[in-house]
Amino acid sequence: MDQRCVFYRKPLLESGTLGTKGNTQVIIPDLTESYGSSQDPPEKETPSCTIKNFPNAINHTIEVRRLLAMMCVQF
Repeated sequence: MDQRCVFYRKPLLESGTLGTKGNTQVIIPDLTESYGSSQDPPEKETPSCTIKNFPNAINHTIEVRRLLAMMCVQF
């Protein structure tokens, strides 16, 4: 999508969420950097939607187990 917006010189509004945090980025060709050239900082935590819907790495499995253990301790 980013490459097409740059090619056709159309603005792009990128947005996302991580838990209760949100972010937006406005991309305007020839005025701001494109989405593909920017780098997000490393995430300090795994997004809950990844853990619930698509746990695809070992750290996701560990996080699921940790959350389940916390739930068992609370009861």
